[in-house]
Amino acid sequence: SRLSTNTRRRQFQLGKWRWPIAIAAWVIALFVIGVPLLNMVYKAGLVVEQTDGLRVRRWLPAAFARIVSSSPRQFGDEHGWTLLFGGLAATAAVVIAAPLGWLARRGRMRELPALSLAAMCLAIPGPMLGLAVIWLLNREESDALIWLYDRSVFAPWLAMLVKALPIALFVLWYAFRTVPNELVESAN
Repeated sequence: SRLSTNTRRRQFQLGKWRWPIAIAAWVIALFVIGVPLLNMVYKAGLVVEQTDGLRVRRWLPAAFARIVSSSPRQFGDEHGWTLLFGGLAATAAVVIAAPLGWLARRGRMRELPALSLAAMCLAIPGPMLGLAVIWLLNREESDALIWLYDRSVFAPWLAMLVKALPIALFVLWYAFRTVPNELVESAN
């Protein structure tokens, strides 16, 4: 879809720096993704055997295949809970971010609520967020809060929502900015 005349698209010409920056981005991405992935593969296939009183480490493809194939069965409940928490948090993030992104797409003061909420959510470090959720919900004087904390998915959902909300907000905000004003006016 074509951007409306009211929306200016910024393009940065890299010129001779295009390929060095592209290579640097790929190298960074390979390190960010590759190092943890290779470490996981190494740890999953690592076998330590006692030989003549010495411990000998070896990497075996069969050990790696055994660990990887048994993981879904062994950790199925954890995978299921993770999908539930992630799905609920992502859904709530989109529901909250959609009206804020739609409002912010027109710019100026309308983007202030979206920017403020995103800044607050991004500024909270993960450990502090966890402690805040515990402090908020672990109240012995309130049976409802204790139930939410001990017997429901609310606590992890809330923490994941706070971390997912800025991402959903920025993605939707950008997506809504690409909708031409003429199309929105014709839909009304």
